[in-house]
Amino acid sequence: MRSGRGSLEAFASLQGCAGEGIIRYDRLLGGASESLRATIARARALLREVQAAQAQQRQGEAVAAGTVREVSVPAHRCLVRAVLPGENLDDAYFALLRAMGKARIRIGYDNGALIIRRDGVERRYLYVDVAPRETRPFTAHRLLRLPAARWHCQVAEGGLLEPDADLPTGDCVVMERDLFTGDFAIDPPRLERLVSTTLQRRLPKWLTD
Repeated sequence: MRSGRGSLEAFASLQGCAGEGIIRYDRLLGGASESLRATIARARALLREVQAAQAQQRQGEAVAAGTVREVSVPAHRCLVRAVLPGENLDDAYFALLRAMGKARIRIGYDNGALIIRRDGVERRYLYVDVAPRETRPFTAHRLLRLPAARWHCQVAEGGLLEPDADLPTGDCVVMERDLFTGDFAIDPPRLERLVSTTLQRRLPKWLTD
């Protein structure tokens, strides 16, 4: 049980009416059991998140080594912000983070850039993942649910949203994020570029309206 006044008061409440001299062990043990089950459930959820990060790191190592050209990305939720022509990318990114902070939305461990081209219409976005356990409703920016998919991948040369970025032709979805390896470079970062030529048909229409 937790220490402190709250725990002492809770313990006292389990002793029955004043003067009975009875300790309600059934309620005491039942409460302890319920509290421990909740703690175990939270620990298991956190372990799943850590294991997912480890799997992404192993995948990043394989991409960096050039031993894989296609990777699986599980379904995840992210908030997106359209990038306007000529807009400073750092300003746009921090505006998205501020909006998430203001809404008290927990951030996941992935972020980057998206280009979505469908029927010849192209839109560019910055995205930040929402933490897997986040349940708080929010409306500050549009929520995008990216379905699980297979992506062609490579180590990127230059940023995806830079004017001279080397992009594939035709309709596609291109996602760029930090290349997550054991020795993670902060400056300059190593980037991973993922390309799908089928996923654009499964994404909301508002992305290219």
